Amino acid sequence: MSGNEYLLVALKLTDYLQFNIMRPIFAELMSATVAVSPEVKSLQSLLEMIPTTPFAQAAAAVSDVKEFTVVRDTNRELVITFILGSISVRLMQCHDLDVANDKSYSESSRAKNSQERTKSQLPDPPITPELTQYVMAKILSSPSKHPGIGDFGNSSSGSGSTSSSRKSNAGPFYTLRMTALEEYWLHMSVDQREVLRQEHSAHTIEKHPELQYLLETVKENWHPAWNSPKWHPDFFHRYSLDSLAAEHVWEHVQEDLLVVVDKNRRVVFANAEKLSTLLFGASTTETMARCLDMWSFFTPLPSPESGRHAVDAYIRKIHPELDPSQATVALSRTPRCVSPTTGAGPPQATAMGVTSL
Repeated sequence: MSGNEYLLVALKLTDYLQFNIMRPIFAELMSATVAVSPEVKSLQSLLEMIPTTPFAQAAAAVSDVKEFTVVRDTNRELVITFILGSISVRLMQCHDLDVANDKSYSESSRAKNSQERTKSQLPDPPITPELTQYVMAKILSSPSKHPGIGDFGNSSSGSGSTSSSRKSNAGPFYTLRMTALEEYWLHMSVDQREVLRQEHSAHTIEKHPELQYLLETVKENWHPAWNSPKWHPDFFHRYSLDSLAAEHVWEHVQEDLLVVVDKNRRVVFANAEKLSTLLFGASTTETMARCLDMWSFFTPLPSPESGRHAVDAYIRKIHPELDPSQATVALSRTPRCVSPTTGAGPPQATAMGVTSL
C-alpha cells in the first residue's frame, strides 16, 4: 500500500470516528429552538421599529425604565443608549452615510477625520521598495539577531530575469522581505525608523562593502511583483495603523447591542454580544462551544505550504502550536484547528486567495 493510500485510509477512519462521537452533539443542537422570552420579544420589537421610528420613541417603548441617554446629537450623528432587560443598547444614526451610495462612507467627515488622526499617530511614510531592500540586507548582515533567517549572502537564486519567473509569494527571499517589513514596523521605534531612513538616503552603505554586497544579492533576487502595493500590500504597516487607531482614535463601545443606521435608518452595522446565549440559552451555547472544540481536535492543521494569506507565516511564528512543522510532543497532545481567516484576506483580483504572478 502506497503512502497516499495509507493517508486516504487514515482520513476516512478519522471521519468515521469523528462522526460517531459528534453525532449526539449534532442531534442536541438540531433540536434547539429560540427561547421566546420577554427580553427576546422586546429586542425583536426594537429591531422592527428602528427603520421607521425615531430613536427616542423606540427606546421609550422598549426600555424597562422608559428612559434613555443622549450621548451625542449633532448634524453628523445621533447616538443614544438605554437598558433593555439585562441588555445595554446603543443606537447610532449617521446623517452623512447612505447605504445606497458607497462613496458616502469614504467621503464622510468621520472617515476623513479618522484617517487624519490615525496618520498623526504614525508619522512615518510608507516604506519604499528600495528601503525594504536595505532593511533586508541589514538583516542578512546580522543573522544572529534573526535565527529564522538563513545565510543567503554566499549564494544567489538567480538574476532579475530569473526572479521574475519565480513565484512572488514563496521562497527564502519572500520570507526575508516579510521579515524586513515586520522588523521595520513592529520592532523599531519611530526614532529608529527615522535614523534608518536617513542612513539609507545618505548612501552610507558605500562605506561597508559587505553590506553593499548583500544589498546587491537582495536586488538580484527581488521579484518585480513586490513593487506593486496592489499584489503585495504592506500588511505590517496596515497592522501598525490599525493598532494605533484602535488604541487612540476609534471610540470603544461597551454596550451589549450596537445598531448603526444611515440617514434613512437603513442598517449599516449591527453587533450583539452573547446573542447565542440570549436566543438559545446557556446550555445550548455551551454545547455548541464543546462541538466546535471537539471538531477542532479532530480536524488536522494544514501544512505550512497551504497557507492562503500573506500573514499566515507571521501567525504561525507567534503561535508555534498552529504550525505542524514546529509542534512539540507536548503540543501534539492538544492539536487544534483555527478559524480559516486571520482578518487579512487575499488581495483583490486574485482567484481563490492564490496570489501568483
